[in-house]
Amino acid sequence: MANAIILHGQPTKKRYFDPAFPASSNYYWIPWLQKQLIIRHIPTATPDIPNNWKTDLKVWRNEFERYDVTDQTYLIGHSCGGGFLVRWLSEHPEARPAKVVLLAPWLNPKNLEETWDFFDFEIDKKLPERTSLTIIYSDDDMPQILDTVTVLKQVLPGATYSQVHGRRHFYDDHCTQVPEVLETLV
Repeated sequence: MANAIILHGQPTKKRYFDPAFPASSNYYWIPWLQKQLIIRHIPTATPDIPNNWKTDLKVWRNEFERYDVTDQTYLIGHSCGGGFLVRWLSEHPEARPAKVVLLAPWLNPKNLEETWDFFDFEIDKKLPERTSLTIIYSDDDMPQILDTVTVLKQVLPGATYSQVHGRRHFYDDHCTQVPEVLETLV
């Protein structure tokens, strides 16, 4: 039976602790996509990584690995969550999920933020041979996201790349749906 895991990105510390701002797993388009998959009989988890503004690799791994990834699993990762999925899949060559969609993935290709080990890994160039891998990004996203997509295109030419127009980072208050992700999955 198919299942899905949607992994959010990394908020700022201010947003993370803002009581008026929803949990990372429950903002923007994530609830909409979860509902769309559930009504199609695809159980969908949206784990919320504790203290995710810190990008503590051990915490992200522990929370993500609570879920089984099988050959019928759809993995969806936004921003830092997408970068985490690239790392996790690169470190677990035995994992062969049905489909992986990276939405505006971030790998910190130029160390624009503080230096940490979160993205200190080698991308598995055979990743597109193990799963259907689609990267969706907007033409007007932040430079570090567009740099990440450039890196992924060089290392993973076998993936499918889909550029959309004017969606920024898929995280403003008007981005409550991302039909491109749903269309890729179902």
